[in-house]
Amino acid sequence: MKEFIKYLQGRDLSEATQRYYAYNVRRFFAWYKEDPAGCSEKDIIRYLDYLQNVLNMQNITRRNHLISLSHYFDFLELKQVTSFIKIRGTKRKKLHYIFSCEELDQLCDDYYHNFIQNIELTKNLSEKHRRISLLSRHRNHVMLGFLAYQGLAGGELDLLHVKDVDFLKATVKIRSKAGVRTLPLQASQIGALMNYIQSIRPQFLIGRDETGKLFLPLLEQACTGSEDTLSIDTSLCRLSKEIALLHPKFTKTAQIRASVITHWIQTEGLRRAQYLAGHRSIVSTEEYLPNDIEELIDEVDKFNPF
Repeated sequence: MKEFIKYLQGRDLSEATQRYYAYNVRRFFAWYKEDPAGCSEKDIIRYLDYLQNVLNMQNITRRNHLISLSHYFDFLELKQVTSFIKIRGTKRKKLHYIFSCEELDQLCDDYYHNFIQNIELTKNLSEKHRRISLLSRHRNHVMLGFLAYQGLAGGELDLLHVKDVDFLKATVKIRSKAGVRTLPLQASQIGALMNYIQSIRPQFLIGRDETGKLFLPLLEQACTGSEDTLSIDTSLCRLSKEIALLHPKFTKTAQIRASVITHWIQTEGLRRAQYLAGHRSIVSTEEYLPNDIEELIDEVDKFNPF
């Protein structure tokens, strides 16, 4: 397996992808239990059937396993074992543009400078409307931080409570269907988060009972039916419109989560990324692999005459 890893390194694959391919190959031979030199196309097809019918793997995941085996048999100079096998029903998703970590940092900075720091420059706003807009944007800026640094989904934002934030340990507890996980806070988001909890959020509590939830609507908005009323989805919709003004390749907030998870897969490996993303199944994490190995899929397709 060490020689196979060296082969993958020679193909300039990321360490996470190398580990993923090696893991898939070891998994195959735990099932096959024979000399790889004797492996045939029929054996691979039986294995793919096993992945589908026994392990209930989706077609895109089975295709990733096939890609891993294609590289392995190419390494053994036995290309013919997998070269004519094609998995149907793996129509590629339209992939997101993946933001780099630097771009995500810049997105948070640009949001603050354009929609909070410079709000005083906005004309034709009443004092009340200016106050509501500023408070809402402070809240949305903190929400953006959780999207860009912890890769949270919208529903997870809605479940956050003030008590989940631990400034002493610089961590935040996230609730999801997979359970509770603890993620580190980034230094660049701590100042805005602390300011929000200590100074901004109390103004959202005026006229209402404390619920403990981290993100709340302003009472004025709840009464008037303003478009910025929380409902997390409504606030994320407003936030999306504002981010779209900052970056031409931004389409929706799920794109930010996809970027963060893709980065985790590249740097932390698939299993760690599964935990960080809050996925119950590794299959959910594997769905983000095309963002990392799309170029490799094209490469493998070149070997397939069909």
